[in-house]
Amino acid sequence: MKKIRSYDVIAILSSVVMIGWIITDFYGGMLLWYFSYTIILTIMIILYIVSFFGTLFSLTQSGYKNNNLKVLSHIAVITTIIAVNVYNSDLFKPEPILAATLYDDLYHYRLTLRKEGKCEIEASGFLGFKDIYQGNYYFKGDTIIFRKLPYDNDFIPETLLLDRNEKALFMNRDKDGKFVRKKEFLSYFRLDTLR
Repeated sequence: MKKIRSYDVIAILSSVVMIGWIITDFYGGMLLWYFSYTIILTIMIILYIVSFFGTLFSLTQSGYKNNNLKVLSHIAVITTIIAVNVYNSDLFKPEPILAATLYDDLYHYRLTLRKEGKCEIEASGFLGFKDIYQGNYYFKGDTIIFRKLPYDNDFIPETLLLDRNEKALFMNRDKDGKFVRKKEFLSYFRLDTLR
């Protein structure tokens, strides 16, 4: 039976922590979690970097057979990084037809309407906070109506007005129920792209 060395334990432990930290991107953002667990993550990041370069050096000296646990640990981290980036990309999502952003003091909300009636809002905020909400929509003329709201509260209404001339999605209505086409703070999404 092969003896597990301390370098192998450091590589495995630091790799597991790195993978866990990368996955926190789905739970509010990596930076937010870093500030919550600064000491532990800093130590593990340093251990991971030392282990990574130690593994590269060790590979050149004694080959793969003596370093297979360390190599597999580092391959797992690299694979996780690639998988998370592919998941967050638009590779496997329907093509976007409209993207617009609502700016707040500490947040910005990016609304993306996709083909096939799917949409999402990515809320990005202070200290790297990020959350993504999914929904469904359809067009009725220049009005966007959400079947399922892509947000968890009533901050963004069920209908938005697309104004191509103003390059905006207006949210607010007056007392008669007509959309207010005036650009004021938190009253519209700025149109980024429209296809």
